[in-house]
Amino acid sequence: MQDEMTSIAIPAGLYRRIEEMLPRLGQASAEAFVVHAVRTALSAAEAAVASAPGDEAAIVERLRRLGYID
Repeated sequence: MQDEMTSIAIPAGLYRRIEEMLPRLGQASAEAFVVHAVRTALSAAEAAVASAPGDEAAIVERLRRLGYID
């Protein structure tokens, strides 16, 4: 069974950059790449929060500096 899907808007320029990079990214579509990138970022965020539950603000700032979140 496939997960239910929803739409999320991203800037058109970012979408074009993803489309241009698809042959090198190893993903079939921009949607597949975005799903992969978000899953990777969420896993990193969850691992960081789990390893230091009392310091969430510092973790969020670190993820922001690494480019995982805006």
